[in-house]
Amino acid sequence: MSEVLNCDAHGCDHIEPVGKITADMVDMPCPKCGANLLTEEDWRNWLPFSSLLSAVSGIDGGEEDQKVSLRVGLHGSKTTIEIEPKREVGK
Repeated sequence: MSEVLNCDAHGCDHIEPVGKITADMVDMPCPKCGANLLTEEDWRNWLPFSSLLSAVSGIDGGEEDQKVSLRVGLHGSKTTIEIEPKREVGK
């Protein structure tokens, strides 16, 4: 499962692929604008989702086995969840 950090600064559209979101990324600056990519609050709120997603997805690093694309966005008190079926090549 791949994870990303999105910069929330007004006017910045930077997306930082990180593989897995970890505690050492708290206060990591955006390479584009310098804003904080992951606040302490967002990190604390992400922990329960991270464990749940790992358990539910059953993915052990092999994304080829995924039948759906699952995206969870979390910022402060706002959470978004998007689920889309994966398209097979040639269909």
